[in-house]
Amino acid sequence: ELIRTCPALKNHRVEIATFFAEHENRDERGNFVKSFFDGELVSLTLENGNVVGYRAFDDLIQLWPGEYDTREKEDFIQWWRVADNIEGQILLDEWLDQDEKPLPSEEQQISFITEQENKKKNSFVLPQAAIDYVLTHGSGVHEGKYRIQEQFQKKEGKEKNIAFLKNEYGIGGHSDAIPESGLWESHDGKGIEIARNEGNNEKKSYLITWSAAEKRIGELIAADRYLNRAEKEYYPEYARKEMARNERAVISKEFDSIIEDYNDFQKQIGNEGAMLNQYVLNDCSRSFMLGEKRTGFLSKDGDFIIPLMREAMEKIIAENTHHKDRAASMLAQLHGVHAQK
Repeated sequence: ELIRTCPALKNHRVEIATFFAEHENRDERGNFVKSFFDGELVSLTLENGNVVGYRAFDDLIQLWPGEYDTREKEDFIQWWRVADNIEGQILLDEWLDQDEKPLPSEEQQISFITEQENKKKNSFVLPQAAIDYVLTHGSGVHEGKYRIQEQFQKKEGKEKNIAFLKNEYGIGGHSDAIPESGLWESHDGKGIEIARNEGNNEKKSYLITWSAAEKRIGELIAADRYLNRAEKEYYPEYARKEMARNERAVISKEFDSIIEDYNDFQKQIGNEGAMLNQYVLNDCSRSFMLGEKRTGFLSKDGDFIIPLMREAMEKIIAENTHHKDRAASMLAQLHGVHAQK
């Protein structure tokens, strides 16, 4: 309430909301908010009658309850966190007064009707902007948003999309689902739950079912609103790396198959001494697929993977068994990979 109603910001809430809509960077937002403060010590009274105060500095804002001279505690909050607090209020539709809000779009009118219907069923309702914020956070798994976007672009239908989302998200969650709001997010087989403690061991929660999540994510992707600006800029690099990973995965699978077939053949003819160390080579293959360069199986400092994989293929070729042609083809691919690096 202090941040929302303080003299420095209360007449600039629309301006700040507009800036936030156009700028995603936390530091840019924080510096913009800071520009409205002059560094004076200010005291004000909240709606509940409590007196609070603040003073702005270049790198943070100082807040305290009560009068400054008799204060018993204080908080120092960096500007990016102040910006996060404002973003949380915007998402929860708590930042602007009713007369400060622009006329709602058709989509916002439909969202409002949905929210009113939900209020009849639940005591805890999230605005659509907050739900969208949670969904565009993604699964929380590295590069998960790109995998989700690519799944939806396959046009495989709702059931397969839901199955994919359940698998991609798994079971987990994180705190601060909406910035500085005290809300947390958790997900499991039922869907994505947004909740917070209300005291007396009471929990208020809102469940986004996987069916609802699938529908809204599809709408956000169709409207080009699922990936943010930075993610869109990085996407070509992600696609390039993903293509390289897929190529390495194909090579890795064939390499493992050659080693397994070769060792099985040598074992069948009673020539165990010619068998290759499958544990080390499987680790090489797995590490190769992940884009790593060394295996730690053989030495403390690790050995380079590709030379070990090549050496194995050269040994198979020298044995002149029926695995020779596959090993020669694999060796050529491994030389090609090295040249690309």
